[in-house]
Amino acid sequence: RPMPIPPPDFGGNPYSSARTKSAPSQNGQGQNSALTVAAKSEQPQKPSFIEANTSPVLLPELKQHHIIPTYKDSTPLISHADFVEVAAETVHQIFSPERITAPDIRVSHPILGRIPEAKEKPLKDLQDWEKTVYYERMAFVITIPTISDTIGGETVFMTVGGVREYDGTSLRPGADQHFRIFAGYQVRVCCNLCAWTDGILSDVRVKNLQQLKVAIYGLLCEYDA
Repeated sequence: RPMPIPPPDFGGNPYSSARTKSAPSQNGQGQNSALTVAAKSEQPQKPSFIEANTSPVLLPELKQHHIIPTYKDSTPLISHADFVEVAAETVHQIFSPERITAPDIRVSHPILGRIPEAKEKPLKDLQDWEKTVYYERMAFVITIPTISDTIGGETVFMTVGGVREYDGTSLRPGADQHFRIFAGYQVRVCCNLCAWTDGILSDVRVKNLQQLKVAIYGLLCEYDA
């Protein structure tokens, strides 16, 4: 298994997917506030992010109801839904014999808007279909319960995921888009795009969805679970 990646500073408002009940800090004390309860072998379940300052969202909602920011020339960025979907497709492609959970997705920093026809309407009169929204930041995990290990006496499961933010993306046409992807048994993620895992993590800069898929495929092929 690859060597663990040193954890970054998790300041701010972390939300996490974790597979242990607590993580030892540098002074040896447990940091229960940073991690969720483990998914135990006798009751497999996908991980749950810390809920503070984030909202859960399903992939269909992300695809159908969230607008997509664009470059200055109106070319769309890779959407959050595209990122999750291509990661899920790649996980199923590589781990096809395994049992794989649906993506667990959390979003934060909503950007609210309205359609042009409703620009003069008072807020109290605004209909749901006249409102628009997208979230600047998104993180997700996909769990593979049939691939497990034991860490600290706890049965843990392989997790694949990613995190990205729109607000750090240059809107200059053709500029790279930044994603962070990871695979491992213990994962911590925070909403400022920091991530740590005991497995493998990669910072990816791509221009299109095909390049992103190649990067995810390469990371999963490199990781020896």
